[in-house]
Amino acid sequence: MGTRPRICSCCALTGLVLAPHIFPVSIASAASNEVRITAIVKEANLVTNDAGWRAASVGDRVSKGNEIITGADSRVELTFENKAVARLSANAALTLKSKNVIELSRGALLLNFPGNTKSKVQAGAVSVVVDRATAVLEYHPTVFKFLVLEGTARLYRPARVGDSVLVHPGEMIFGNAAAPLTDPVNFDIERFVKTCPLVQDFLPLSNERLITAASERQQKAKSKNRLIDTNLVIFRGSSLVSVVDPANAKTPKAVSAMPDSSSSQTPVRPSEEVRP
Repeated sequence: MGTRPRICSCCALTGLVLAPHIFPVSIASAASNEVRITAIVKEANLVTNDAGWRAASVGDRVSKGNEIITGADSRVELTFENKAVARLSANAALTLKSKNVIELSRGALLLNFPGNTKSKVQAGAVSVVVDRATAVLEYHPTVFKFLVLEGTARLYRPARVGDSVLVHPGEMIFGNAAAPLTDPVNFDIERFVKTCPLVQDFLPLSNERLITAASERQQKAKSKNRLIDTNLVIFRGSSLVSVVDPANAKTPKAVSAMPDSSSSQTPVRPSEEVRP
């Protein structure tokens, strides 16, 4: 593995950090309509077809057409019958379109699909296939961020044949969904996990050991100078790469991180890393 750009996002989630987007998410292997709320941080609202808007509670069943909305500093965990987990960030909203399709209209979403589970995620003009993996995506109008903590996932644009990228553990892709996909850049798994509310504010994920193993492989690569630390960071809710002065981290200088529509190359140079 040669020197790769390393990126880490401040998951204060929306932030997923690295960051969020409107996503219809399809959980292809979900075998039933059984989706329930299994954890709530602070508060959330559930909008149903019959009862309208009301406060959500742990144990609530989320049915087709129901919408979940979180406020500032709130988070929600959904668990499917096949044990797949989806965690929604603060200031976010998702709608369960069917037993295997979720639409994320804003915010960030952590997807954890252990064992033989598989999901397909649509995010505006881009789609993601997550197979036995843990990944995070964030959406804001026209902008998306997608990263993988363990396992592998494929990011592609259905309307553009051949515009497809396989994303491995510790890799992230971000940009404008209407532009060609860029090559993945690396982010610091360990740092991300320690600062991500969608990980820290809930019980451990079922495949936590796989995430730890992926992080350990990355740290080993750093020790052999295959990955190099930089002073770059992508702050939550943004797609700008900021240069942080180690002596004064409060005064970063932002530089554009959005890929040019005419280029398929990631804008972060190989010697640089984005980190919190």
